[in-house]
Amino acid sequence: MDEKSKYFITDNLILASVLKSEGFQIVGINKKNPRHSFFEFLQNDELVEIVKRYWADTLLVSPKRFASSMKELKTMLYDHSYEVNIDQSRGEERRSSENYASGKS
Repeated sequence: MDEKSKYFITDNLILASVLKSEGFQIVGINKKNPRHSFFEFLQNDELVEIVKRYWADTLLVSPKRFASSMKELKTMLYDHSYEVNIDQSRGEERRSSENYASGKS
């Protein structure tokens, strides 16, 4: 598996919120362009199936978990205390969800 296929990357805030509400951990947020962010998840078969069901409009999610996930993602995007790392191998800015989740700033 090459480096790109390890990750599922989306700029769709709603889809990212759905994935987060379904328990998938964000491994990074690419904010190279300050007006357009990309959410990165580790890709696996379960995630791919959830994405397919999302686009087919057959996925049911908990409204409370979804709303909470979206609120948290927006905080991750706009809160400047959220740690930003530069991925030297790709020359991109990445935000680490591990640091955010553990309360490190």
